[in-house]
Amino acid sequence: MAGFIDRQGQWVVPCRYESAGHFSQGRAMVEQEGLCGFININGELYIPPRFDFAYPFAEGLAAVERDNFTGFVNLEGQLVIPFHYDFATGFAGGRAAVEKEGRFGFINPQGELVIPYLYEDTYGFWNGLAEVVYQDQRGYINAQGKEYFS
Repeated sequence: MAGFIDRQGQWVVPCRYESAGHFSQGRAMVEQEGLCGFININGELYIPPRFDFAYPFAEGLAAVERDNFTGFVNLEGQLVIPFHYDFATGFAGGRAAVEKEGRFGFINPQGELVIPYLYEDTYGFWNGLAEVVYQDQRGYINAQGKEYFS
């Protein structure tokens, strides 16, 4: 069971969840009866559990999984990028890595594919670059898709 305590060690949210994630952008993932949703910083259920899995919010969006596909919800819990992807990372620098049929590309917060599905693997963006694997070589790309391979 999982709950939350404050910095003084006092229970803010009692242990009533099967699991819980950390707070990000005022929301934390919680699992109830095998489904994931989000609570707010007051411990109130803000987005009811309806996802198979949910990742932390980043840049106003959270990747959520349902029936083996991944989409994105906004801070209000509205599905804003449909369940089209086999896997997705969280947003960083206005980009999220998304996987389809074993290849990774990158979308913007509107769900538009801005870097095509070329890469065998990626770790998402960090400080303006994403590490990627292309034809078994490791390299980097920037947010516009410019490649840096040695």
